[in-house]
Amino acid sequence: GHLRVQAVLGEVLGGADPRGAGELLGQRVRELAARNHVPAACALIVQRLTGCRLIFDIRGLMAEEYVDAGRWKRDGLPYRITTLVQKAAIQRADGVVTLTEAVRRHLFGDPPRRTATYVIPCCADLDRLRGDETANSRTRLQLGLGDRPVMAYVGKFTGRYLDAEMVEFFDTARRSRPELFFLVLTQADHDLVRREFRRRGISDEDYLITRAEPEELGRYLAVASFAIYFYRPAFSEIAASPTKVGEYLGAGLPVVSGPGVGDVDQLFRTQQVGVVVDDFSENGYNAALDQLGDLVSDPNCGARCRAVARERLSLDDIGVPRYDRLYREVARA
Repeated sequence: GHLRVQAVLGEVLGGADPRGAGELLGQRVRELAARNHVPAACALIVQRLTGCRLIFDIRGLMAEEYVDAGRWKRDGLPYRITTLVQKAAIQRADGVVTLTEAVRRHLFGDPPRRTATYVIPCCADLDRLRGDETANSRTRLQLGLGDRPVMAYVGKFTGRYLDAEMVEFFDTARRSRPELFFLVLTQADHDLVRREFRRRGISDEDYLITRAEPEELGRYLAVASFAIYFYRPAFSEIAASPTKVGEYLGAGLPVVSGPGVGDVDQLFRTQQVGVVVDDFSENGYNAALDQLGDLVSDPNCGARCRAVARERLSLDDIGVPRYDRLYREVARA
């Protein structure tokens, strides 16, 4: 099917009769889902040829992301073309998916001005995050942790992620909890990550940089007391839905986050499952640590985190059912 679509699009772009291409595609294409902006540009061509229904799955504000990263200018041609594609795809789509309520409000108002807009965040497979005391003890022994409290991080450690600030937060936290250990699970270059620890003068005995396969993630997170991630502040982050938030909460861990990331601020502040560092400074870190201490010492915090993950960020309970509902709604239109 994909090869046929590509071949037909090649004929169309090469000047072939679009009606013939439309008839060929129309034999097989009834609904089309486009994930992000470049596929959406292709899908708009197919929709024009076939009249098929279209779902536009906005994974982020692509034009704004490139501007925030300093790679595009707001008045430049790539920005303007991408913005036009986004606008056209939203107008012509039979269903639209956003990752956050924050970006849905930005695009469609509150309440949304159009129907069939679904917020489907990046969800976690919570069944993989189940831990037990035996696995916890075995992993602690393997890592040589003893009874040390652990701060955990999962994922990339460069680019949009503030690696230096996360290490700085850890260093600040160690002033009151010198036994704190930082467990970094990443596929990033370990030497680049290690450089940040050494820059702060942190001993190799106080952190570990390793990687974990998806099926191992639960046993690693089971040894942690809390988890962290910091994004570089930017307007485009209102569309961000980090999968790691669902993974952290699903493992029963309260989370430390930076400000302005999707729906995280609202979620943490209303559900008491995390804290937001309002500014990346010693004062900001200490204020967050005071709040974090209350969460970590709360015997009900782990259960609350898992419940919020199940209600808001579960692949089985949120992600799959919402996509299923959207596809059925569009198919019936």
